[in-house]
Amino acid sequence: MARIQLPRISPAMWVAVLALVVASSGTAVAGVSLARNSVATKHLKKDAVISEKVKNGTLRKADFRPGTLLRGPAGPTGPRGLRGYEGKQGVAGPWMVIAPDGTIGHTSGVAATVTHPATGLYCVTGPFIAATGSGRYLLSVINSDGGYEATHVYANSAECGNAVKVNITFDETPIDSAFIIASL
Repeated sequence: MARIQLPRISPAMWVAVLALVVASSGTAVAGVSLARNSVATKHLKKDAVISEKVKNGTLRKADFRPGTLLRGPAGPTGPRGLRGYEGKQGVAGPWMVIAPDGTIGHTSGVAATVTHPATGLYCVTGPFIAATGSGRYLLSVINSDGGYEATHVYANSAECGNAVKVNITFDETPIDSAFIIASL
């Protein structure tokens, strides 16, 4: 039987066939082996994502640079809301503003005395302070910057006796600061 002799394949042909196999299998492997969400913005070429490739309704305002979205015209005015309930007039209690050095600034007209025996410590007495120092008071530090704390202690403190004792601290360190005190 006669043998069919195939033409001899040159080394250049072997290289070309091998390159073709590697090139075609490389895209198939990449299409299959990429993990979900593994392609980031830094991997994309400029203008690779165009309008036709983005699904409608998937972009939000945060996806755009500031100033690129235009504001639409104002919509029509909505209907007027219901009137709220009429609140009762509260009774204004006496109040006063105390300066960092312990002097009394503005008041609601009440007479009072303030002593400032130590840094961050104020003793407040007057007609609006309950005789036992056990009334209810509202206390607010003026210009507090997050770390200020103000506490008040009622009667029988060693420093203030029956007066309302006010301690003002910043990060647990006593400091002098202005504050407002009001009787509830």
